[in-house]
Amino acid sequence: MCGNCRHFCCCDIHVDYGYCHLAFERAYDTEAPDRKEGRRCLAKWAAAWLTGNLLYCEDECGDCRDYEEFE
Repeated sequence: MCGNCRHFCCCDIHVDYGYCHLAFERAYDTEAPDRKEGRRCLAKWAAAWLTGNLLYCEDECGDCRDYEEFE
């Protein structure tokens, strides 16, 4: 499950939802606006991506890796 994956990022307040760090990095490399467009534009893109790609901790995205495998 995504909640057991080392790439699942969640906040301390509500740990049931988070995002996949791997998916974010892939999207950042391909979809994010250039830095020359400014930090505000990049921040708006990141906020929209994160809220649109929230995962429940019991989801299975297919890229999951257990913590135990990668210590």
